[in-house]
Amino acid sequence: MLVLRVRSLGCVLLLSACSQGEIGAYSDNWQAPTEEQVLLPESARPETLRLLTRTEFQNTVTDLGIIDDAAAIVGTFPDQNVSDGFDNMAHSHVANPLLIEAYMRAAEMLSGAALAKRVSLTASIMECAGAAGTTKACGLKFLDHFIPKMFRFLVPEEQLSSYKELFEVVFNTSGFNAAFRMSLEAALQSPDFLYRAELPNSAGTLDPFVMASRLSYFLWSTMPDDELFEAARSGALSTRIGVESQARRMLEAQRAKMVVWRFSDQWLKLYRAYAVTKDRVRYPEFSPALRGAWRTSVLAFINDQYFGDGTLEDRLLSPKVFVNQTLADLYGWQMPAPSEGYLPIEADSDRFSGLLSQPGLMAILAKSDQSSPIHRGVFIREKLLCEHLPPPPPDAPASVPPVDDNQTTRERVTKLTSAPNAWAVT
Repeated sequence: MLVLRVRSLGCVLLLSACSQGEIGAYSDNWQAPTEEQVLLPESARPETLRLLTRTEFQNTVTDLGIIDDAAAIVGTFPDQNVSDGFDNMAHSHVANPLLIEAYMRAAEMLSGAALAKRVSLTASIMECAGAAGTTKACGLKFLDHFIPKMFRFLVPEEQLSSYKELFEVVFNTSGFNAAFRMSLEAALQSPDFLYRAELPNSAGTLDPFVMASRLSYFLWSTMPDDELFEAARSGALSTRIGVESQARRMLEAQRAKMVVWRFSDQWLKLYRAYAVTKDRVRYPEFSPALRGAWRTSVLAFINDQYFGDGTLEDRLLSPKVFVNQTLADLYGWQMPAPSEGYLPIEADSDRFSGLLSQPGLMAILAKSDQSSPIHRGVFIREKLLCEHLPPPPPDAPASVPPVDDNQTTRERVTKLTSAPNAWAVT
């Protein structure tokens, strides 16, 4: 294991530098490309390096065919830094010693999983057919084929040779299985695998393989598929039409829907539905089953608006609500048809109007014993208007008064907002 540990130390140093943004930088001295080229506008220039998130790491090793389900492995990774509710922000999601240790452990487990799937991983390689499946020639040819796929770009021979030399050294001393695992462990800990380097060239354009990765991780949260790799090899991703064609194809896939689902969950913090609790005296109908139903209902509305024929007006005004039987029973609605899933209904347009009136969102933005217009206002300012409100002063009231059933919600809020430091009461 000495060779691997030495290479891992190099990985640690590289990752530490990457986390400070010291490796690579794009040039500002770029010139206008031709009409056919894909120009990155000033506002869309990418970060220099982006570390794979837990979701991206899990999806990537699964799509490489190394393992069927990597959830248990990435579950051992330390929690990711979150910025503005998102866990994929390049400036906050950076390497740290705990994460580097987790990558080392993951590489060891994944190399073992890959060895168990060796036959399927090498099935398309002629040198690995039949009894030749554990020869040196098979292993070297496998690395020629697999490492560029792992790194998601055309790997220069001088870079590829370091992994092949490692394979040969270990093969000569410990045999095929050890060499197979060792070379994959090294590649899985390489910055070329763990990071996405989105570096424009001097013309302000992206290499086709960089564009392929940018599309796939943006729209699918995983590595490019075979068709996207082929589009990169053919040069199709060097044109606006080629990029648009691939993007439209990818948006039709279920993976794109899951990315929108995940984005919306983090943007609106819908996962907070699982912490919702209600006063059982005031709301005897409340049950824990409502928590997941509220969250899924909002996400179903968003996905329907995004991938259906929804317009901005629909997002803000549509009375459509997605319900399962649990929600239908709570609100006294009739399910359109027998179903164990979520179906859309047209609710009362006087009470339900687009995203902001979705029942799940209202439940999250409320107190346990009353609604909270102030929470809703904060939500709109922070999540829709992108404002960052200052924290309340130390002497701000820590809680609101008990509900007075003799007052309307408007009267209660007026009373609260007319008190000293009222702006901070939530």
